[in-house]
Amino acid sequence: MDFRSRHRVKAEFSLASLTDMVFLLLIFFMLTSSFVAPTAVRLLLPRAKGQVITPQHFRIAIRADGALFWEGQPIELEQLPQALNEARNQFPPDDPPVVVIRADRRVQVERLVQVLDVGRQAGVKMILATTPES
Repeated sequence: MDFRSRHRVKAEFSLASLTDMVFLLLIFFMLTSSFVAPTAVRLLLPRAKGQVITPQHFRIAIRADGALFWEGQPIELEQLPQALNEARNQFPPDDPPVVVIRADRRVQVERLVQVLDVGRQAGVKMILATTPES
């Protein structure tokens, strides 16, 4: 008597669905990565000859219309002292944080002076960012 089965089970694995999923994930990540902007505020920075590179702890951006952004998030001038004081409290008293101001070249000087004054009152170091001259 022959007890062996005539129908053998073949163990196969189809990679077609797996490659489809990998391809779809690749397309998804390629599309979503193009929407990520490192700096959400578009500015035309003023030009300068000298360039000093210092450690940057926090960022303030000022658009041409005078709108303020703290770390990329919109903020009003009245809320800026509280944000700077919170930033100041994260550092030792003898080493204040460095705040880099990225102001559009078309911003009114008065608005820039207002921000600098708030930073001086909060006791933080403020630096104006520029682009190098060509």
